[in-house]
Amino acid sequence: MEISCTSEANEFDEAYFKGETGSAYAVNDYLATALLSRTYFEMADLIATCFKPRRVLEIGCGAGPVIHHLNRYFDVEAFGMDVSTWAVENRLHENVTLGSASNIPFPDRHFDLIFSCHCLEHLPPNSIDEAIAEISRVCDPAGVQVHLLPILGEGPYGDVFGSIVGLRQDPTHNILHKREWWLSRMRKVGWHGSELRVAMNHDNHSFEFSDCQFILARNDLSAVVSAEIAKWNHAVARNFHHALTRRPPPGLEVYLNDIKACWPG
Repeated sequence: MEISCTSEANEFDEAYFKGETGSAYAVNDYLATALLSRTYFEMADLIATCFKPRRVLEIGCGAGPVIHHLNRYFDVEAFGMDVSTWAVENRLHENVTLGSASNIPFPDRHFDLIFSCHCLEHLPPNSIDEAIAEISRVCDPAGVQVHLLPILGEGPYGDVFGSIVGLRQDPTHNILHKREWWLSRMRKVGWHGSELRVAMNHDNHSFEFSDCQFILARNDLSAVVSAEIAKWNHAVARNFHHALTRRPPPGLEVYLNDIKACWPG
């Protein structure tokens, strides 16, 4: 079985996005479904609702469905970058451009939120520290970074060996590590991980987006952001409970009232 790594941008061509190379897109036609995906729309929604950014950059945005939604529906100035020429040629919004995480063509502190979804693990191993430093450069020190990626030992990747074997079926999965490995690199440039997670209604069957995420800040997250995440997660819990029982969840209204008391307004 081939488990070698790759560092070539041309690996992310049309065949990759059509699921012909062992990529995660194998279950659907990416371009045909990207704008209709509830998951991509929810990612845009949670970014806008929980973090309320003015200007967002998504690293490894593909054709840019999240960028499209943020600009069109949530009044957020959002930009996206991807190394795939094919993805950019088929972009879903004009703010999607060709570019690498190691050389971001924006000025210092330009964004108050940097986002990536299953991107960082695809970077060439010898460029990850450079990319993390570059992401830090363009993110405002008062801003937030949100990264979703396979974290070995957590969620659906609890079986570390089995996860490595499975993930390496996609040869572009270059960097596979546990949480602390990633956090140690983020800390080198002054970013620290929060214990908070944002749950998703439209996660995949293994709940990996909700389980395997980093929410990073230079200092503690603000009380406002923490309250918004708590309210968001409360709503997700209500939705799951209602879907399972067809009844409102008991006790959660008390929890929500406590949140409002702590962070009025």
